[in-house]
Amino acid sequence: MGFPGSLTDCSGRRPSMENILGGTPASAAALRLAQRQRESDEENLKEECSSTESTHQEHEDSSSAGRSELAYLEDERVRVLARIDELKTRLTELEQQLQESEQEAEMERALLQGETQAELDQIEAETDVVSQLQRKLEELESAIQREKDKERANVEAERRALQRLQEGYAELKNQLHNCPESLREQLQEQLKRDGETLEAGTKKFEDLEFQQLERESSLEEERETISQQLLQEKAEYHSSVAKRKEKVSALENQANQLGQQASQECERLAKDRTLTLQMLQKEKERLSALEKRYHYLTGGMSFPKSSTTMREEALHVSDAELLLGDVRSSQTSLCGASPSFLYPSPLCQLFPSRPTEVTDLMTPACCGVSLTHH
Repeated sequence: MGFPGSLTDCSGRRPSMENILGGTPASAAALRLAQRQRESDEENLKEECSSTESTHQEHEDSSSAGRSELAYLEDERVRVLARIDELKTRLTELEQQLQESEQEAEMERALLQGETQAELDQIEAETDVVSQLQRKLEELESAIQREKDKERANVEAERRALQRLQEGYAELKNQLHNCPESLREQLQEQLKRDGETLEAGTKKFEDLEFQQLERESSLEEERETISQQLLQEKAEYHSSVAKRKEKVSALENQANQLGQQASQECERLAKDRTLTLQMLQKEKERLSALEKRYHYLTGGMSFPKSSTTMREEALHVSDAELLLGDVRSSQTSLCGASPSFLYPSPLCQLFPSRPTEVTDLMTPACCGVSLTHH
């Protein structure tokens, strides 16, 4: 037994639409149409629900992907800032190495220059000594010759005096043979006295001549002794001068090698510095790209404050100003006090003294060495 208003019969079965509508064919068609409509509505509702769920899922997926990208950008920004700090530290180290290299080269140059100058001074002094020794040799020769001439002049004067005595004695002797008998005795006495004088003059001449020969022999020995001593000293100074000249030549070669090594080291450091500046510029460009992407994804928001904020703000300087500042700071150390004999390389032209575009600064031009990005 059913409840009042129930559409079931006593058997408990649900009546069909044909029974409800009287069982006519028209009623059956309407029933089928209504059923298809209901099924169509149910299908549309299912599709709408599915579309809504799909859209919601896509939105959730997109939101999840956006959050992931933001997290990546934040992490990448931290890494980029750390890399920038490393590059700036590297630039500072390179600048310090450049200064230390310059100071070391300057000290070595000063030592070599001092040693070279000392050798040159010694060469000049010893050359003067050689000249003095040569003058002494010449003076010795002149003094010996003057002494010889003096002795010879004395001998010659004595010879002439003796010759006059001989001539007077011979003439007096001739007069004795031709003189009257009354004057003979007087002439004989005069001849005897002149003979004694001639004998004394002859002995004196012979003694003087012997003394002159002995004196000349003594002068020759003295000259030989002094000359040998002077010549030995002169040879020693000549040898010393020659050795000092060789040492000066070696010092100059060492200075040239030092100049080449200093120039090569300066070129190497400058090349490394230029590459580091290029890498720093790329990292700053990457940091700028990260900021733009984050700004785009967040609708205008900036990166959240963090411990790296102060570092980032310190880096917010124009690229050209940063690079030019670093470049100019090293311009003096690279080019200010390069000694002429150290072969200064054209590194001074690597860094311009007026503002230029960053791309110009990044152009590898270090003493003719082409730089390649790795």
